[in-house]
This record gives sequence, C-alpha cells and structure tokens, in this order.
Amino acid sequence: MSESPAATDLYSIGDASSITGLSPHTIRVWEKRYGRPAASRLPSGHRRYSRGAVNLLQAAAELIAYGLRPSQILTRSDEEVEALLNKERKKRTPHRSGLVEKSLSLNGKSLRILLEASMREIGVRATLHELVVPLVQRIGHAWAAEEIDIHQEHLLTEAIEDVLRSARLQIPLPKTSEYYVDIILVTMAGERHGLGLQILALLAAMEGISVHMLGVDLPVNEIIEVSRAYPEATVAVSISSAADVSLTTRQLVELRTLLDADTPLLAGGAGMLRRKPIDGVLAMTDLASFEEWVQKTASAEGVATKA
Repeated sequence: MSESPAATDLYSIGDASSITGLSPHTIRVWEKRYGRPAASRLPSGHRRYSRGAVNLLQAAAELIAYGLRPSQILTRSDEEVEALLNKERKKRTPHRSGLVEKSLSLNGKSLRILLEASMREIGVRATLHELVVPLVQRIGHAWAAEEIDIHQEHLLTEAIEDVLRSARLQIPLPKTSEYYVDIILVTMAGERHGLGLQILALLAAMEGISVHMLGVDLPVNEIIEVSRAYPEATVAVSISSAADVSLTTRQLVELRTLLDADTPLLAGGAGMLRRKPIDGVLAMTDLASFEEWVQKTASAEGVATKA
C-alpha cells in the first residue's frame, strides 16, 4: 500500500472519488484534518494522487463500511492500515486452517480435488463459507499485490468455477415450468468477474430456487429484455471489488429505473462495500445476507430446503 516516489500513475480527485466511492469533499477534509492522503499539486493548483494514495482511500472506505471511524484509520501508517484491513476481513471470512494459503500454490487439477474433498468432508455450504469465499478474496489480493500472475489467477478462478458449476448441476431442478424463473443472475457491462455468480447460483439451487444464469458483462438494455421475459423473477447483480464505483452506481440507477417497479433488484459483492444506498436496490455485502434472502424466498414459495 505504500507509495512509490517513482510511480508515474497520478489520479485527479475526481478519479479518486470515482474509484473509491468517497466524495471529493470527504477526501479534501481528510487531507486537511489528517494530512492523508497526501496529494501533489500541479502548477494550476489541482490535486494529484499516487496509486498508493488511492489504495489508502480504498482501504479506508472499506474499513468505514465495517464500522471504523476515519480517526481510527488515517492516523496509522500505510502498513498499519493494511494490517488492520486484513484483520477486519478475517473476522468476516473465517477459513479452514492453512488451506487458503496452500491453495494459492496448487494447479487447477489439485485445487479441484481439494475443493471436492472439502465438500464431501464438511458439506457444500460450509466449504463455500470457510474455503471458497476466503480463497476468492485471497486470490484477488494476491494478484493485486503481484504475488501471483494473471495466468495463475485465471487458472485458480477457472478451477473454482468448474467445481461450483458441477456441484450445482448435480442438484435436481425445481419442478416448475421451464418458463418460470425465481432469480436472474448477471453482471453489468464492464464487469467480467463471474465467480460471484457461480457462488450465488449454487446457494440458490440448494434452496430449490430456479436460476437463470445470464452471465457477465451485459449492458442494461439486455438485462431489461431478459427481465421482461421473466416478469416474476428477481434480478441479482454481482459487483466485484475491482468495479468502478461511479460507473456501476450509474448502471444500477438506470437498471432500477427501467425495471418494472415490482421487480426486486439485488446487488451484492465486495464492490457494494464502498457504495452509498441506492433507492430500490437491496445491497448485500456478504454471503449471509444473500442466503437469508434465498431462504425467505424458498419458504414463501413453499420450496423444500435442501440439506
């Protein structure tokens, strides 16, 4: 997270605001009150922030979403903030001892074997909570920190997706009309991370919820078109931590405006942590909140819950 004086990538305050979801006013107040994030100045007087400063703002935004105050964050060094962030994340994603770190060094086949063995040993649901979700987060952090290259990230992600998809396809389909769908799962244009969709689809299938997997990187108008074909279905959008806050906020507002007023719109994932509430959008920042929703939906419809 530390800044490099040799870094050439500089961001305007508008860029920093868009990336982190923090308002320019908040960023200026923090700089005045805490001296951080430090900004360089152009001859015109405009602020410019390094990649390290933007990383600090992203960490601060996430920690505030966890309930911490700015004074508990910005009075610490970059290294202390990073350690605090890792500590807070671990509180929310307990994992089986050693397996997450071990998984980073595995090839695709070995990771598939490990995940399948975990599902047999402790069950699908526990594997999702204790291994898959922490592993997905760890892979993202490892790639950002250049601990693994893009090839390794793709290999591990594909292996996880394969196991989750296979587990879902083994669950008997709900006995409903092929034209009936409970939930449409999708990511919006520019969001190509589809692993979150596979996790949500598996959880929904375990509760007997009928899923239409629409896939990744779809523009709003195509999502609307599919929603009209399944007017009773909830639309659920997955948003990763890499998503541009400003862009996805505009997309969610547009999607909510164009969807039928009676169509529920869910938005979940790490990318929702740094976002202000949006009218008519049910935000879900952790897996437990989505599980609660699918269980209530299954109960309301009289669907038998899978063990």
